[in-house]
Amino acid sequence: MIQKKRRFKKLSCHNKMAFEIIQMLQVFGPLSLVSLYKRCNQIAEENGLTLGYSYFSEFLIQELIKKRYISLKGEIAAGYIERGSQRSMQDAFWVFLEFMNGMDMETIEYGPAPAKVSFVRNNNIYYIIRCDGDGSGMQIEIKKLIDGLKEFHNPDAAVAVSEKFIFIYSSQSLMKASPLSTAALRVPILNVVVEYPNADPNAKLFFSQN
Repeated sequence: MIQKKRRFKKLSCHNKMAFEIIQMLQVFGPLSLVSLYKRCNQIAEENGLTLGYSYFSEFLIQELIKKRYISLKGEIAAGYIERGSQRSMQDAFWVFLEFMNGMDMETIEYGPAPAKVSFVRNNNIYYIIRCDGDGSGMQIEIKKLIDGLKEFHNPDAAVAVSEKFIFIYSSQSLMKASPLSTAALRVPILNVVVEYPNADPNAKLFFSQN
């Protein structure tokens, strides 16, 4: 018996969701379907709509595959750009999703190193850095980034813009052992632990103000 293909009524935010999936894969590289679904669900809610996972996976994703904008390998979607460690970029994406409110979508970009991604939100520039271990081996690189950013400060700017740093760790013990602090680096820091309990594809986030 041949199973009929499901038909879906196109949501008004369909094209926006499709565009953002492509954009996110360009910035972050390959990402899990469940994380992309979360972003698409945010867009649907912003438009007063409900997004079912079947619409997302069977209609939206399949449409992008058919048009050759993306490819799918298991539960990981990919565009045409690789960004090194998929786990590191995936962690950064989960954290990134927590800051969508007030974000200027046109400012999202990969880097600058060692940041995985940067963006502007409410007149602040955020840098997401995925720490290797407790981050101790990245101190020189991070300090170099901070010092370099200070050279671009414009004291006469009409709107004051400040840099904020988000450091990601894979465990709370590594975060607590990290030498990276607001006192040491003299910049605002927010620490985040990203974990996947019992191999759950949905990340669990723990935030800690430094």
